Amino acid sequence: MKSPIVIDIETTGLTSADELMCIGWQPSDEEEANCAGLYVPDEVRRVLADPTVPKVEAGLFDAQWLTEHGVPVEGDVYNLQVMAWLINENTPLGLEWLSIRYLHHQMDKRIRSSVGHPVFKCDDGREVPLAEAPMSEVMAYNIRDVETSTKLFLYLRKRMQDSAWWDFYVPEHLQFTRVLLNMQLRGLPVDLEASAGLEVELDEQSEVLHQSLLEQAKLPAAFNGNSGPQMANFLFRKVFELTDQLEYDEWTIGALKSCVQGEHDDCNVDGGLVETYPE
Repeated sequence: MKSPIVIDIETTGLTSADELMCIGWQPSDEEEANCAGLYVPDEVRRVLADPTVPKVEAGLFDAQWLTEHGVPVEGDVYNLQVMAWLINENTPLGLEWLSIRYLHHQMDKRIRSSVGHPVFKCDDGREVPLAEAPMSEVMAYNIRDVETSTKLFLYLRKRMQDSAWWDFYVPEHLQFTRVLLNMQLRGLPVDLEASAGLEVELDEQSEVLHQSLLEQAKLPAAFNGNSGPQMANFLFRKVFELTDQLEYDEWTIGALKSCVQGEHDDCNVDGGLVETYPE
């Protein structure tokens, strides 16, 4: 098998209708990544069209976008999210989180979604629409992502090979990434009229549930339930921190004293504090 090649593209938006800003690539057996702006070089096109060269990416958007714009991506596609899921199905699968978890590396992620549109954080701290970002900075960002994806692929592959997961992944799961990609490219028939009616119905339900959440959780009106960071902060914020001592009211202290009196001399109940880890 030829050495897999890692690919990553940056586009002006999040749909197939958006335009290419740059493409980055790195053969997994080489040290450095490459990047080209506004077009796909001929040598990259040849490698992507070669079915004997496996491709690696963090999702399926890149292969789908390239194929829809006349750059066929043939051969096996190693999806980093699927590989990470097989290792541990209970963890987030975003590239940034996987980098922290397995490479102990904090990525410099500069692209985020704002009101459904991608914005880019420039070197000077300004946030601008991705399509208006300095090309040199976007390309540098892309190269860093490709290098991190390559390191992550090598780590996950080694870990799967050491644990025998690789022998299961390649024959059982790898083929379905191509199946899913083909499904995304070919699409599915959709009843547009029924879909529009369902959208109206669900929008109304969503607004009722949103207002109910704001009221019951006492959240500010500006809370955005569609924001991943805001929702994560709400769901997983720290409620309390366990310390070496817990404070109890008088009734609980009395109950504890009556329960442990004469039975547990090592339980220290004094002044409203109970040591959780007595010496």
